[in-house]
This record gives sequence, structure tokens and C-alpha cells, in this order.
Amino acid sequence: KKIGAGDLSIQNEYKQSDEFGELAQSFEDMAHGLKDSAEKIQFMAFHDNLTGLPNRAQFHHDMDQSMAQAKRTGDKFALLFVDIDDFKLVNDARGHITGDRLLKAITQRVNEQLRETDQIMSQSTRSQAESDNPMFSRIGGDEFAILLSSVDDPLYAGTISQRLIENISRPFLIDGDEIFVGASIGVSIFPEDSQNPEDLIKFADIAMY
Repeated sequence: KKIGAGDLSIQNEYKQSDEFGELAQSFEDMAHGLKDSAEKIQFMAFHDNLTGLPNRAQFHHDMDQSMAQAKRTGDKFALLFVDIDDFKLVNDARGHITGDRLLKAITQRVNEQLRETDQIMSQSTRSQAESDNPMFSRIGGDEFAILLSSVDDPLYAGTISQRLIENISRPFLIDGDEIFVGASIGVSIFPEDSQNPEDLIKFADIAMY
């Protein structure tokens, strides 16, 4: 009855070594298997299957959460739209497998830069307990979005963008070959640019181009 009602955290209370104990254990194993499957489906629904990053649907949810929190606290946050320059050339010339490997390498490099950025922010402006990790999402083929919370100075978002561009512009070693790409980044700031999520996205997209 509990499994049918959606309770998948049941525990086997019958430890007998007879058929009733075996049946109870089978139900517990089934419930745990269903729970694992549900968690995987939930993850797949809101994450990109290539990079493991949050996908467009999760990005919009994170944007709404960031906006609601900023309204409560009076803080600013920055939205960074990132487009990988010349990615299509690499994809067309070297194939989708190389393109996928390049996207995964870019994701790893950006994540490393954002972790370093968050550590710097925690040390200089906030305690570690208050630190909110930058939220990094893949929203399209070679387009990404980053949400930087508690941005006191909009110029800080520009500094982070420049560091990301410099890091992405360094060569990537893919299958023994050096591959060069670049990045274009557009920034919009809440609440100065807009308090509407669609407009913030539109303005960051325009700025990127």
C-alpha cells in the first residue's frame, strides 16, 4: 500500500528467514529500485545529458529562484550569456564526436574558473556559509548561461566575463590535437536592467551579439 501511494522509503520490518521475510525484502528492494529510477529520471529531465549541466528548463527555474531571493534581500545578480565562437567550424571540420568532447572540456574549464571565482568572492565579500555557487547551465548547442549572485558592482561581472573569455581562448587538447575557439559573453544585471526574467535574458542575448 505504501509503495502504491508513492512512499519508496519503506524499510523491511520483517527479518524472518522464511517466505514472508523474503517477500518483505523483495518489496523493500523493489521500492529502492523504483526510487533510484525516479531520481535518475528527475535528473535527466533537468540536466544536459552530454555535459551534466542544468538544462534550459532548470536554468529558468534557477533564474526565478535567484530573482525571488534578490527581491527579498535587496541584492543584485548578474546573468551571463556565453556563446562559443567558431564552434560550428570545429564541429563541421572534425565531426560531432570531437565537438562533443570539446563541449565537455569547455564545461570543465568554466566550472574550474567559477569555483575559483566563488572562493575569491567568499573570502573578500562573504563568509563561506553565505556563499552561493555561481549557477552554470547549458541552454543550447554551444550556448551557456551563468548566474552570479550578490554582485555588488556590475563591473565585477565584466571582470569574470573577461577571465572566462581568456580561459576559453586557451587551446584545448582533443585527441592529441590543439583546438582553438573563443567566446562572446553578454551581461545583464538585476534589477538595473530589468526585473522581468524574459527581458533580462533578451538583454544579455543582445549584449552577447
